[in-house]
Amino acid sequence: MKRIWNWLVTLFSVNGEESVAYILVTIPSLEKTMPILQELIGRKLIACASFFPVTSVFSWEGKICEQKEVKILLKSRISLFKNVSDVIHLMSPYEVTEISLIKAERVDEPYFNWIMKTTHS
Repeated sequence: MKRIWNWLVTLFSVNGEESVAYILVTIPSLEKTMPILQELIGRKLIACASFFPVTSVFSWEGKICEQKEVKILLKSRISLFKNVSDVIHLMSPYEVTEISLIKAERVDEPYFNWIMKTTHS
């Protein structure tokens, strides 16, 4: 498993170096969001997070559902995705939680350095 993870980190890295990751997560409420963010920041798995209310429409158990949720944009590094994902799975009340990684193609150097300094690999 570790070999596969190292291969994925290399695949999503720029010239073999670490890359910035944007991780999208959906949680049912602000009350459920804040403890997750505090845990992730406390463990230095993310540098920061932005969140906003959304209305999601989705299929669940054969029904079309509409629900108010909180969309979170986490800022971290590619190599920390599994650790971030593990924490979210432990703390999310959802049976299936959206946790999607988007690799930053280009990042301003001071911002990149801040992300790398603020998080631990």
